[in-house]
Amino acid sequence: MRPTPRFWAAVGVAGVLCLFGVALATPVLVGAAAVLVGALLGCQARFAAALGRLSDTLSVEQSLSRTRVPTDQPVVLTLRAQLAEPTALGVTVDAQLPLAVDETDESDGSLTPTADAPSHARVQFSVPTAGATTFDRPSVTAQSAYGLFTETFEQGDDARLRLDVEPRAPRRMHIGQGGERISAGFGEHSSDQRGPGLEPAEIRQYQHGDDIGRIDWKATARLNHPHIRDFEVPSARQTTLILDHRGTTAAGPAGETKLDFLREIGLAYVNSADALGDPVGLYTVGDDGATNVLPPKAGESQHRRVRSRLRTLEPTDGSSTESISTTRNLTAGRETPIIADDGTEYAATLRPYYRSTNEYTDRFSSRPLFATVRRYVDRIQGSLYAVILTDDTARAELYEAVKALRRREGAVLVFITPTVFFESALSDVESAYAEYEEFESFRKRLNKLTGVSAFEVAPQDRLAGLLRAHEARTPTPEGASDG
Repeated sequence: MRPTPRFWAAVGVAGVLCLFGVALATPVLVGAAAVLVGALLGCQARFAAALGRLSDTLSVEQSLSRTRVPTDQPVVLTLRAQLAEPTALGVTVDAQLPLAVDETDESDGSLTPTADAPSHARVQFSVPTAGATTFDRPSVTAQSAYGLFTETFEQGDDARLRLDVEPRAPRRMHIGQGGERISAGFGEHSSDQRGPGLEPAEIRQYQHGDDIGRIDWKATARLNHPHIRDFEVPSARQTTLILDHRGTTAAGPAGETKLDFLREIGLAYVNSADALGDPVGLYTVGDDGATNVLPPKAGESQHRRVRSRLRTLEPTDGSSTESISTTRNLTAGRETPIIADDGTEYAATLRPYYRSTNEYTDRFSSRPLFATVRRYVDRIQGSLYAVILTDDTARAELYEAVKALRRREGAVLVFITPTVFFESALSDVESAYAEYEEFESFRKRLNKLTGVSAFEVAPQDRLAGLLRAHEARTPTPEGASDG
């Protein structure tokens, strides 16, 4: 409860009356001062009592039109309030918008509740930056009669509203191989195991010991022998995202850089893991090495944390200090015993070959992507579904990183943004197509590795335009149209 300036003015008047009453020996003035003070105290008591009832009789709710939006997309916050009984207080309910939002209309998100019907207020806003935005409970301001006292408090559900703001997704993204788009969903998978479940898998003949409750009676009637319907057994898959956000991923127009495309795929994998309850981890790679290390875990908080890191990721500045020398020592230390000089002729014969292999590996042990894979991802226990999201500027390093990952149990998926579609104007069709062919040759080389699938990620219109332009310039063999 806070006294207002009007209250202090009334107190001042009472004091002046009292002083003049005493100085002039006029009891009437002293009596008037006493009456005024009594009125103020009575008003305070009534305000305190009404305030105590207000929190019990006032219901306040707020809701968002959407809980997940891209940046700068309009969202509406709706405020609803009603009194269970009339009150003598002046009551105003205000929405509390975070400082990070931009209001896009003239509404002020304020209302005066009544006991007759629910009151509503709407305020439209947008959020310019990606990330999670939380909303405090609505603010209630109560004022006493004559405006002598006021009080402000929060009212509504204890749980704060949360709005997830995602970076604006690139338009018309192409993901495929050799110019052909793929249509499979990210992160979808089957367990390859049969038994009780939800997804129908196959029908087979009844065997001794099978649960009678699993007999498919329609199939049994059709095939004249008891048959069992098996279902896909759900299983969790441990997905690890390795996202490259070095300086080279900044190439491309605003909102459609290499990183924007790669981030969108990463978010799709996290959403899929969230829906399936799969564990997911995130390792991000900057020019100086690993910038985020989140080992795979299941659970809503882990998925939310990974999403948040992905949304706020920016390309690093492009400089490298080669500060991950510890990784070089780790990887070199594993191979040193192999070429130990035991003085035998056998070791002397093999030593040059092992030395050559180690020297080649050492070339990449200080490179950020390869070092992150060897230092962190290699230590993850169990089967691994690794997803590498990067560009094609460090192909030799990427190839070695993929080779290191494919030695593990599981699978490796590589999504690569070809530089030709982000930096070149594509005005020289033949030169651009030659670059694309060179990239495609590298992608196919990766794709041939056992357990590895490699995909191109590019703006759909630029890739399709280049392929059409090249096809139009390619001369048709004579007589080909004559059949």
